[in-house]
Parts: sequence; C-alpha cells; structure tokens
Amino acid sequence: MSARIRRATAEDASAAREVDTLAFPAAGVVSHRSDPGGVEASVVAGEVLVAEVDGRVVAYAQREPVAAGVELLNGMGVIPDFQGRGLGRRLLGRMCAEVRAAGLELVTVTSPLNVVMLSVLMREGFVVTAYLPDYFGPGRDRLALQLGTGGVLESPYRWPAMQGLS
Repeated sequence: MSARIRRATAEDASAAREVDTLAFPAAGVVSHRSDPGGVEASVVAGEVLVAEVDGRVVAYAQREPVAAGVELLNGMGVIPDFQGRGLGRRLLGRMCAEVRAAGLELVTVTSPLNVVMLSVLMREGFVVTAYLPDYFGPGRDRLALQLGTGGVLESPYRWPAMQGLS
C-alpha cells in the first residue's frame, strides 16, 4: 500500500473530521474524539498532517501550540480499515521530525490502556512524564508523555495547566 503523507489543506478539513469520527466512534475509557471544530481549526492553522491512499484521506495527526516552545499532539486517528498498516507511525514520525527541526517540545496524553498508541509513541521516543487521574472525567485516566530529548526532561510545561483541554 502506497500512502502519501502531506500537510492538510482547507479542503481536507471535513475528511480529517471523518477520520476522527470513524476512528473514535464513541468516547470511552480509552478513546476521546476531538472536540467539535478542533480538527477543522487545526487544519486551517496548518497543524494537521494527513495520510492519503488512492486520493482518499485515511489518517490524520494534529498538533497545536500550548505554551512557548511546546506543541501538543492533540489527535491522531486512522480509519479502521487502514489500521495496522503503519500509517499512524509514519504520520507521527513526520510530525516528530518537524518538531525536532523547529527546536520545539512535543507532548501528548493517552490512556494507560491504549497499548497500541503507547507502543507507537514509545517507538518514536516518547517517555511518560506524569499520571493524570480522571483527566477526561471519572475513570478516564491518562498518561502524559513527552518526546524524549536524550537527556533529563526539563519541560517548562506543567500538565495541571492542561486540565480542560482536549
């Protein structure tokens, strides 16, 4: 399967939203769909990468600035029929390369039960920096992760400030 990884354009906003909806059909203990308008706003801001197969957007990765020098991997999804083919890993790799080249930090949150996402993140060099109980509500705990720097992580970013962001 040949996939093209590229920056999303305004014309991709609804396709990226569709990927999010299909990848996360309902909010649960493990998954959390992007807030209404969130993916679309990030597309317009140039903060979304998409994977395209045969002209169809089948995956996306979204980041956004959250503090000086810090970007948040705020969403990443792959349409179920295309999961397990390395598209998420390729999107994340490209995003991490861009962030590193810009001298920025990249942080994210994911469920401690989401072993697939944790595997993808850790393979790319993310490390767990905090446990966030009830982050998205009762029983919806999250792990905070940061793209490793090869040394002691000294992030100026403080996760309690993240409460309420999704």
